[in-house]
Amino acid sequence: MLEDMGDGLELTTRALERDNEKLAEQALSSMRDLRDRLAEVSRMRRASRRVVRHSLAWRMRMAPVARERENAGHLDLLGGSCLMLTRTMLAMNAPDRRRLAPSVRELAGAVADLAEKPGDRPTRQRAADRALAIARRAAGSAPQSQATLAASVATQMLATDVMVFCGVDPEQAADAVRRGSGELHVPDPPATSRMPFRSGR
Repeated sequence: MLEDMGDGLELTTRALERDNEKLAEQALSSMRDLRDRLAEVSRMRRASRRVVRHSLAWRMRMAPVARERENAGHLDLLGGSCLMLTRTMLAMNAPDRRRLAPSVRELAGAVADLAEKPGDRPTRQRAADRALAIARRAAGSAPQSQATLAASVATQMLATDVMVFCGVDPEQAADAVRRGSGELHVPDPPATSRMPFRSGR
């Protein structure tokens, strides 16, 4: 899933750079397909809760199952943010598309790196650091229109979801973006449950 998110964001970047509608359609289609597959992951998350409750063998393994359910939940949020960013960026005019394409490419790189070793703490730390830098730049830019404001918000949301997926507490991630300084520390493994921002999903 992470690999496909990185590929979809890279495809979005090429569509933005070239102002190519065919590539834009391919990027949107890729993200929609991903969303549909993530819906199946969500179904499995719900099923895992029932299995743990009704199976004595799995009840003994409650902690790792809970952690994997949580990771799957954050994966779902990450996929939703990728789709939203793609839709928002592709709705912009050609000059804004080209100007904002580098941020999308950087996010694509952070997600692609994370896909290679998602369980490796140094890899997650690097991805979180890259995402934080991208979010800070987006937050510090002065939006020139409603479209660029929407793009800034979508960029910050996806970057924050990357940080949270890496193990950073959502409040800590949001505070680090607001402050514009300081560093993040990615635990290994996450010490406590991390509640996603959009918990109703």
